[in-house]
Amino acid sequence: MRVGIIGAGPAGLFTAWLLRKSNVAVRVFEAQSYVGGIARSFCWHGFTCDLGAHRLFTNDEEILRCFLSIVPMGRHIRRSRLYLAGKWLRDPVDIIEILYHFFPATTARIVLSYLFRPRNIPEITFDDFVRKRYGSFLNRFFFRPYTEKLFGLSGDQIAAEWARQKVRIASPVDRLRENNRRRFSYFYYPIRGGFGAIADKIYQDIRDCVVLNSRVCKIQTDGRHIDALVYEHEGCIKSETFDVVVSTISLDTLSNFLGYNSSLSYRGVYFVYLLVNRPLVSDNHWLYFI
Repeated sequence: MRVGIIGAGPAGLFTAWLLRKSNVAVRVFEAQSYVGGIARSFCWHGFTCDLGAHRLFTNDEEILRCFLSIVPMGRHIRRSRLYLAGKWLRDPVDIIEILYHFFPATTARIVLSYLFRPRNIPEITFDDFVRKRYGSFLNRFFFRPYTEKLFGLSGDQIAAEWARQKVRIASPVDRLRENNRRRFSYFYYPIRGGFGAIADKIYQDIRDCVVLNSRVCKIQTDGRHIDALVYEHEGCIKSETFDVVVSTISLDTLSNFLGYNSSLSYRGVYFVYLLVNRPLVSDNHWLYFI
């Protein structure tokens, strides 16, 4: 069996790495001259910088042991803060802290909105889910702004499933619990080379089956099955056949390759890096501007 993989980001590389361990013939196509996708690292002014913020956390011990066997990592206690309406709050914020910091006017509106929240509405959108549990005011004040910035959509256009996975306000009791699915107090991070060290090490193990500077430009199908991948490499158009194809590219691009008119759009991200001439800018790993 031959497996073709589109994209040499973490998903594509790790899939290829696991398949190679099972003696499966695999070939990875990457459009860029480097691997790692948006989880790579680079050197800038003598510092190792990540492309965005990344951290490794899992409750699965087998997965954790696997990653730790790839790259030496340190265990870090998570430190982060939220900036909301001129106040710095702990992350995750708990309801007591919100009520305390925004007393009395905002606190009163939060409480009243919670007491008179709609309890019987169907949970279809993000707004529905949050309003039903926390009230309309807390949704507008805290939950909705950051989520809308993240997706570029209004709260009534985002599915409730996202809210079920991500939305919560911690109670004081939650701080006694070390971790759960939506909150973790520690994470793992490579000792050297930034987060991209994970992708770099996997690439070194399987580099003979990774083709860089190879942009897939077409997926050939017979209407039901994929026949071949057509890609451009060094100015030439080439084609290879596979029994199975794994795609890690954006869904809108994949849909176009397969001939579907998808309504999905790709949500791009801009990264801005600042070089600050001081020994320490903050004790926190992340600062969130709600």
